[in-house]
Parts: sequence; C-alpha cells; structure tokens
Amino acid sequence: VRGDIVENVYFFGATMPISPEEWKEAMVVIAGEFVNAYSKNDWFLGFVFRTRTFKSVAGLSAVNIPDVRNVDCSALVENHLDWRNKLQTIMDTVLPR
Repeated sequence: VRGDIVENVYFFGATMPISPEEWKEAMVVIAGEFVNAYSKNDWFLGFVFRTRTFKSVAGLSAVNIPDVRNVDCSALVENHLDWRNKLQTIMDTVLPR
C-alpha cells in the first residue's frame, strides 16, 4: 500500500538501519519514488554507525526492499565528505530527468 502524503524520498548516505519493517512503514506515506543512494566507500559512516548499533546501514549498501530504487554512488563518493562536496553531481546521477 502506497500513500499520498509525500511525493518522493531520496536518501543519500542514509544512517538508517536496513530493516524491512521500518522501510515498509515509511512507504505508507510516499506516493512517488523512494531512493537509497549509497556508497561502499564511506568507511566513516560504517565505522560510526556500526560501533553504535552493530547493524548494517542503508548508506553503505543496497536495500532489498520492494519499490526502493537503489543507486550505487561508490564511483562518486570516495569518503563521507563527498556526500556534501559532490552533492550536485550525485543529484544529477540519482534524480529523474
């Protein structure tokens, strides 16, 4: 079931755990696209998040959840600061035209 409160959601290097239940709850309000942009190279995100929660984090890998579009930004994001420093390039890659 999809909602109609929020048009689209784009996560860039998200600090959300990969929990299908939580993602499905969020999708109830989303009418349009739900995107998880991640980078396997963001070691800082992995270190900080995993030392606090011991779970996998969406910003480091694809999520296997129906209706979520995963975009691997590893070629663009070499470190955590690249999410901010290269945001326009990342958005040009991820956002629909």
